[in-house]
Amino acid sequence: MLRKFSIVIGGAMLAQQAVAHHITANFDIGNMASQADLVFRGKVIEIDYRGSQSYNGNSPIPHTFVTFSVDDVLFGNPGDAKRRTFTLRFMGGPNDKGDIMLVQQLPQFNIGDEDILFVTMNGSEECPLVDCVNGRFRVVDSRIYNEYGQQLLRNEKGQLVLGRAEAREEFTAFTIGGQKFTRRSHRDSSLDVDEGADTRQPFTYASSEHLDSDVFISIARDRISRASSNDPAGKTRVAKTADKNRPFTLPAPKPVTIAEPETDIPAEEPATEQEKAELDAMRRNGGDPVIQ
Repeated sequence: MLRKFSIVIGGAMLAQQAVAHHITANFDIGNMASQADLVFRGKVIEIDYRGSQSYNGNSPIPHTFVTFSVDDVLFGNPGDAKRRTFTLRFMGGPNDKGDIMLVQQLPQFNIGDEDILFVTMNGSEECPLVDCVNGRFRVVDSRIYNEYGQQLLRNEKGQLVLGRAEAREEFTAFTIGGQKFTRRSHRDSSLDVDEGADTRQPFTYASSEHLDSDVFISIARDRISRASSNDPAGKTRVAKTADKNRPFTLPAPKPVTIAEPETDIPAEEPATEQEKAELDAMRRNGGDPVIQ
């Protein structure tokens, strides 16, 4: 059966929601944690879909609820010390008509995915992660990758940077509502890479290493603690899990003011004496061309 697809690009729909998310060239974990309500390691155990409540006659917007088992909390407070699961809500997914909204530059999940996630504004934004795709660190075979399968490296300066992409099924294939999708490559049109970030070739730092999950978590704990000295564990931050069974609405789109186009565009200076004479004649003739 053929499926219909509704693609949201930039601000084409719900202008106040749609935000361009860039792949960063390097990662400041401490700064990311300062923007997060919760940082945890977990595994995807359930994916559900629900639509928002309609408003002003508009159709409901499909959303995806991704539930993780919580294996380790690096920072923040999941709201319950005994909580063993946490659910994130993302814009996009199938609706009750069988259409699928595929929102570009948002992460896509499969059951069994293992991630380290920097969570913020869960249930209030289209993407509940710090800088969206940059707030997801994927754990595959105990190694760390970004959303699109690029290796996370530590260079000789101690910086966390992106290396080459691995074309593995874990990174190229995902399922939404029973429909399988395949990314053409890590440089697909869905990616918007910051200037200066070279994703075509691996970084060639002499001592760069592809981080394994234990080393990454150790680095993350250290940098988060140093960046949040007043509250190194983030206990004052409270993150709310999303409830897939609770009705939710989206705020009405905010009006967007479009600047008036410039009408007084300075003309190029005439290059030759003949052109200058013709321009002077047109000015004396009220702007109409002079026929000779």
